[in-house]
Amino acid sequence: MPIVINVQGATVVPETAVTVTPVEVFVTTEQRPVAVRVTQVRLASRQPLFVFVRSPQGKSTTVTMRVTLPSGEVTALGSTSVTDPSGKAVCIGSLSDIAGVEGTVRIEVLAGTTVVGSTVLTIVP
Repeated sequence: MPIVINVQGATVVPETAVTVTPVEVFVTTEQRPVAVRVTQVRLASRQPLFVFVRSPQGKSTTVTMRVTLPSGEVTALGSTSVTDPSGKAVCIGSLSDIAGVEGTVRIEVLAGTTVVGSTVLTIVP
């Protein structure tokens, strides 16, 4: 569906409307998508966390991952990944060495420059 922009009462439809497929984003403590999903971890944890994405069956999307730390610092993580059109979850990266990072970490998955999915991870003392 094209994005419609209203400008001073006129309707403008961009010539190159892009359809974006949303993806599910989740975090586990194991490199298996069926492992327990986590939304909160202890600051002292040294266990790596794995980020997975899943697109709807029949859809494949090229994505990258961006992480916003509690300090506001934004970091691109990993490389470009492609979701599985069968609907299976794909690991697109991991987070490790979170020592010293307390607060809310936002993980966003992008197709180009558009956020197509996100999740929040809370790091507690």
